Amino acid sequence: MRYAIISDVHANETALRAVLADAADAGAEKIICLGDVLGYGPDPVAALELIHRRAHVCLAGNHDDAVSGRFPVEDFTSFATAAVERHRAALSQKALDWLRTLPHTCEFLGPNGHTRGSFACVHGEFADPKRFDYVLEPQDAMPSWLERAEQLLFVGHTHKPGIFVLGASGEPHALEPMDFVLEEGKRYLVNVGSVGYPRSGACRSSYCIYDDEEGSVSFRSIPFDLEGYRAKMDGQGLDEAPWMIAREAERRRPEVRGSEQFGKPSPKKAKTEKRVVAHAGTVVKTPRAPLSTLSVACVFSALLLGAAVVWGVIRLVRAYEERPAAHEEVRVPRGAAGAPRGGPGRGGSRRAAGGGLRRGPHDGAGSGGGTASVHGAGGRAPAVSGTSAEGVGAGMGACALRGCERGAGGGRTVVPEREAVEAVAEGGAGAAATRDGGLPRGREGARGRCLRGFGSGA
Repeated sequence: MRYAIISDVHANETALRAVLADAADAGAEKIICLGDVLGYGPDPVAALELIHRRAHVCLAGNHDDAVSGRFPVEDFTSFATAAVERHRAALSQKALDWLRTLPHTCEFLGPNGHTRGSFACVHGEFADPKRFDYVLEPQDAMPSWLERAEQLLFVGHTHKPGIFVLGASGEPHALEPMDFVLEEGKRYLVNVGSVGYPRSGACRSSYCIYDDEEGSVSFRSIPFDLEGYRAKMDGQGLDEAPWMIAREAERRRPEVRGSEQFGKPSPKKAKTEKRVVAHAGTVVKTPRAPLSTLSVACVFSALLLGAAVVWGVIRLVRAYEERPAAHEEVRVPRGAAGAPRGGPGRGGSRRAAGGGLRRGPHDGAGSGGGTASVHGAGGRAPAVSGTSAEGVGAGMGACALRGCERGAGGGRTVVPEREAVEAVAEGGAGAAATRDGGLPRGREGARGRCLRGFGSGA
């Protein structure tokens, strides 16, 4: 079986896709990731989702454990710490839970389950996989060989591809990356390099293909879109490794012609703004978010509410200006006997719509009063004359000796015959008899009784 052994993707989706495409072209049947899918780069979510779908085995790296909370960041650089916090914020709880389940080592048997051709993998080194120590020098490989029995070990973590070999002399030594076949009596520790964050050479993605039937290890080094990667980093305001900046400058070639847009504009697409990345020579289009339906509905509702408030204020002002007078006073000369049709009775109170009557200070009914109060709509006012009693309102009603007929204003008062005062008014104001009035003395009205008028003036 042919295995693609990859490591240190570091959120570089562009490089990861290039490596997976090359591995498929090389005939790899299984993908094994040695960890650090996260950290540094601009595409944590996309890279992690791609590894989750495509990798048969994924180990935990120190950046992965830092994002999931299983490894402290005290020894991280400020740049690495900022990337850990940014990636943790970008990932869902489901992603963080999956990261916590990742193992730190894995091993595979050779063809047909034999130990020959078997191998093991870890992110840093095998003596204490959760410490993530580096294997930088030949002597750094010794603890791993002592910990594991497999002839072939794969590691990552340093981002530098290379080979460490232990032979019959017992002294380990280092070799530059090269294709080789396993030899009897020798042990190998292979660093596969980095897919997405190379730190040496021409800044190319590095990984290995292992064929367990042939016992062969092949190093693969392929370019990735470094300009596109740097444009993404710059678009998110992220710092970049100085060696990547240097490599991109070496690769850059002058443009033969200026940038042109050959596609037809689509009216359905949102309008875009162009931002030129000077150092990369590329154009990044940032779509403007269209106005949402909810925003339009809120604005329309606010306009309707404002119109309703203005309309209500106008109605209130008009109602205030058209309101009737609260009351009016009519001064009547003492002793006047008549009133025009439709006017108030002299010396008494007139009841208007919605108003009421109040009794004067004297009993009985008469025209001897001086000042009377006429009610306006919705109110009432007392008679103010000292000698005035409740008069008989002008109108259609007339009061007989034995009872009272209903006036135009509605309502009636029954007066007993023995206490009644005759008063008949035909089409004018009522003539009243009073005990102390200025008219000729007639039959006295009993104290405490009065003749009420209900006319509104007809």
